[in-house]
Amino acid sequence: MLISSGWAKGARLQVPPGDATRPTAIKVRAAALNMVASDLPGAQVVDLFAGSGALGLEAVSRGAARAVFVEQAAPALRALKANITEVERRAKAQGLDLPLLSILARPLPEALSGVKGPFDLAFIDPPYSLVPKLAAPLLAGLMPFMNEGGSVVFECAATDVESVVAAAASGWQLHQKRAYGETALVILIR
Repeated sequence: MLISSGWAKGARLQVPPGDATRPTAIKVRAAALNMVASDLPGAQVVDLFAGSGALGLEAVSRGAARAVFVEQAAPALRALKANITEVERRAKAQGLDLPLLSILARPLPEALSGVKGPFDLAFIDPPYSLVPKLAAPLLAGLMPFMNEGGSVVFECAATDVESVVAAAASGWQLHQKRAYGETALVILIR
């Protein structure tokens, strides 16, 4: 898996072993980032259920000023730390100021309490089986940490799009929804 664009283009990313973490397909990752491309320069980003951190690191490579990664699984944390180290190494080699990158290894929503916000962009990519149960509490819990006009990119199974849209009814506006085979992206605006 590689970062596909920006100043860290070509950086090889480690993927956590096993099937507990499902990396976002490069086509879906590119589509997600292209949908919010105008929001990336200088953005404050949070990557929930970060896994390898590919979404947040790609956002940083495209100009985000800060990324906070929330992940608890030990194998994913090891991969995420290695990937952050690689991106930081590339930034130093290019003489770039390093964006602020941090990892929170606590459960949601407690992980975000005490985090300096607000955020301009959030990526949410939970295990698909948990989406129907978690979508509403995740979106409600994230609301106080988002800037007005901030965007959420919610990745889910194509069959769960309407669950995410229904969960976003209060305080979120549907901006876009797109399916990519069995995967879908739902873009919400605060």
